[in-house]
Amino acid sequence: RMKMVSRNEEKREAIVVVNAGTREDEFTYWVTQNNLALKTVTAGGIFSIAGMTSNDVHGGSIAYGIFADTCEGFRIMKWDGSIMEVHEDDPVRPDGFRPIQFARVNLGLLGVVTQVFVKCRF
Repeated sequence: RMKMVSRNEEKREAIVVVNAGTREDEFTYWVTQNNLALKTVTAGGIFSIAGMTSNDVHGGSIAYGIFADTCEGFRIMKWDGSIMEVHEDDPVRPDGFRPIQFARVNLGLLGVVTQVFVKCRF
């Protein structure tokens, strides 16, 4: 359900892919067992990771923004069943927007989020 997919020693940051329905408390446990830390968390721990990002759950840190801001990417199933991935390093569109801006806090309008790529600290 969770897997580290990259690690940047210089930034002291790791990207972890997590299934969308994973609860925050389960994810936090896995993160700490792997000597990582989330940049921001909520007070509840009962929310799913995709729910936290899609609905603009705030975090508990003034140093980092909302939880969705800590997400580097999303895997989303669109209306026709096809899968798309959106990441921070995707190119800027001609209108000046980055695709990741639409994936964060998407309220389900893009499709069903199946996996989230979360930036963690170490």
